[in-house]
Amino acid sequence: MTEGNNLTATEKLRKARIRIMNKQPFFASLIMLLTPVEDDSIGTAATDSKNLFYAPSYIEKLSIEEVIFVYLHEILHCALGHIWRQKDKDHRLWNIATDYAINGMLHNDIKLNHFLKMPPSLLYKETYYGMSAEEIYDSLKSDIARAFVSVSVGNGDDGDDEPQNHVLWKNADKNERINWQYNTKIAIKNAERYGKAPSYLTEIIKRLKPPQKDWRTLLNEFVQEEINDFSLMPPDNRFDGDFFIFSFSDTTEVVKDLLFFVDTSGSMRINELEACYSEINGALQQFNRQLQGKLVFFDAVVHEPLYDFDDIKDIRSVCPIGRGGTCFYAIFDFLKEYKNAHNPIAGVIILTDGQCDYDDIDAPDFPVLWVFTTHDNNPPFGLSTTIEVSP
Repeated sequence: MTEGNNLTATEKLRKARIRIMNKQPFFASLIMLLTPVEDDSIGTAATDSKNLFYAPSYIEKLSIEEVIFVYLHEILHCALGHIWRQKDKDHRLWNIATDYAINGMLHNDIKLNHFLKMPPSLLYKETYYGMSAEEIYDSLKSDIARAFVSVSVGNGDDGDDEPQNHVLWKNADKNERINWQYNTKIAIKNAERYGKAPSYLTEIIKRLKPPQKDWRTLLNEFVQEEINDFSLMPPDNRFDGDFFIFSFSDTTEVVKDLLFFVDTSGSMRINELEACYSEINGALQQFNRQLQGKLVFFDAVVHEPLYDFDDIKDIRSVCPIGRGGTCFYAIFDFLKEYKNAHNPIAGVIILTDGQCDYDDIDAPDFPVLWVFTTHDNNPPFGLSTTIEVSP
């Protein structure tokens, strides 16, 4: 018998909350940000970033494990910033894309398999697992018939089901996005402390490809720039393409105090993250471990810890953190404090898809190299290059 058949919706939600708080450190830190509110007009469940609205008639049909799935589903919409990332996208198509993204994460997380169960009515497609909401949206948009007529859902293919109710997203407070970003960062730290961080991003480090760039030449040229004149330079695309400018044969050269920032926001596809990881791994290998600096992950915030290159024995052991929105300002705000703590900065390399505004960022007094996974980017300062990413 399915557990919880005889419980009311309120009792099921209470049991689900208790289990989440006792067993899942990551979600336990976030669940208190949503207040359960009974509302039959919702039909299923929904959130406005402050409340968890639910229809009792819907919750009463679910097992406790399925209620947990729905609860975590709504939490992740907030934690991943889906509520605020729609921009000018088609509302219904964005709803479908975000549900595919989240349901894939939860359904395929082996750490959660024993803990929850996906209700059969939720949107799910194995082929979308590991893809960001933006990537799924683009895929659906390319075939409107597939998105609106014949979506594969749950454990069947009848196409009659709708995405979860997202009508309240338009009422979400924009300031709440910052609150969720901050609290999600704390939640990740709590989960890491107990060794129970979500495994959504670990697949990107399973496969490392040969780097596309000659990093010995690239970084040698990069750090030679005159810092005094750097902030006045326009974006420089001279590094586009291959980098075999000359043979840099001094194997004893050490490049110090570089910071590599990797964009782990929700708009970064898995293959883009794999490409970035491959380039960093290539840089480490090409310098025979004589590259000194730190590896940092960012989305809307800069995530800790910062990984020392000297401590990275195998880059595949470094688990990236993120999947929220993107904010370049967060990098340079972080670097101001970093410098104020008397940490040297020889240069900063930012690996990103460029899907973010530059927020009127002032040019810093150290070199910046933008490594994009997409074309036609125009950063306001620094050098720029592009790495090709397979579809």
